[in-house]
Amino acid sequence: MKFADIKSIIEKDINELDLATARIGALTTQESYEMDADVIIKAINGYLHLHEQARIVILHDPVGRQRDIAEAYSILHLWQQSYNASNIYPLTIGFYVERLKATKDPVLKKKIDDSINQDRWDNDWPKLKKTTQDFEVRQAMLMKLFEAFADNPALSYQVGGLQNYFHYFFSLQDEKETREEEDALEFQFFSEILSGLLGNLQSSLPGQQVLAKLAAKESDSNGDGNFWRTITGSVITVLNNDKVKSPMLQSQFIRGVDNILLGMGTFLATVCANPGQAIDQGANYVRQLPQQAIDRITQQFVPALLSTLGVVIEPDGRVALSEQSYQEVLKRLESKANRHLPDPAMRTQAIGERIINWSKRLESLGDKPVITLPAVKTLADSPVQLFTLDGAGKPSIGLLFDSSLTGTSLFLNA
Repeated sequence: MKFADIKSIIEKDINELDLATARIGALTTQESYEMDADVIIKAINGYLHLHEQARIVILHDPVGRQRDIAEAYSILHLWQQSYNASNIYPLTIGFYVERLKATKDPVLKKKIDDSINQDRWDNDWPKLKKTTQDFEVRQAMLMKLFEAFADNPALSYQVGGLQNYFHYFFSLQDEKETREEEDALEFQFFSEILSGLLGNLQSSLPGQQVLAKLAAKESDSNGDGNFWRTITGSVITVLNNDKVKSPMLQSQFIRGVDNILLGMGTFLATVCANPGQAIDQGANYVRQLPQQAIDRITQQFVPALLSTLGVVIEPDGRVALSEQSYQEVLKRLESKANRHLPDPAMRTQAIGERIINWSKRLESLGDKPVITLPAVKTLADSPVQLFTLDGAGKPSIGLLFDSSLTGTSLFLNA
């Protein structure tokens, strides 16, 4: 089964996929993905020396292999989520029973053994558990392969290495006194390639952990050949030039910034968030990021992106929403969404059909803070429309209404 076949099955029903028969090679366009990055790069160079046509293909789509790897990882992650959702009851009970059976208390252990069907446990549970482990092993293999292309010093500057491509193919790192239309087009192309590579990683926690490892490695003193340093340095150099805000170029640079946020907005928002809140949501990798890496993201990279959009995150501004103010936010968001429904009866039905009525669920919390959001402000000519709390002097918070800026919305609403 080839990559295209698997994509067509996913569009129809992902549950029809059979993990047992789909190798990692089948989740990509080339059988060589079972190899390691060094072998793949040697194969690329072999084609370059032997086939003139291969040069054209590689120049046209120089990071196609790496993008396929990231997309294959994304498919595996989606597949895993579908499997877990379809088997949520047996998996939840199974892992719970497994923990109980590990007890050293003989009385409790006997009670557990007497309470379950041992034959079913011995036959069915290992199969369910093995499938979940297979997903994790395969995802880890793909992430290791992608990481090698992005951050292996021995491969970085070879054809096929991501550092080689982003360093030499683009002139974004060059200091220029002015920016022309061709620079804006180059930045937009750069952003599309980058978003295609990284967007499939940030959709899952393991993928975000890989991005965090790249960001952490970038802060090392030697750091030569680091993919993260090259892409962030290029963006900072370009966007810190005031000429990107000229009327003739601004729209193209805004599209480029939105592409970048579409590819890494979730990860960047997690790093910029309150560390305790991010960790509570499962992003423990934030704790392992060196302060230097966090500072580069929060004080240089993200501000450069947002300044192009006319958006500023207040350095010390945090808005702690209580139950009452959070209900206000929800009601206003509901009101905005309901404007597009045809009539009051349909609006009432749409609200009534929701599984969870958050306004009711939050009533018991009183004035206790339920969520902390950054205070954000926009410049007069910003294309971004933020949510402002009602009342004189109330701050804006990072909720975006403008759906045309998909990446910006992803970052601010993450």
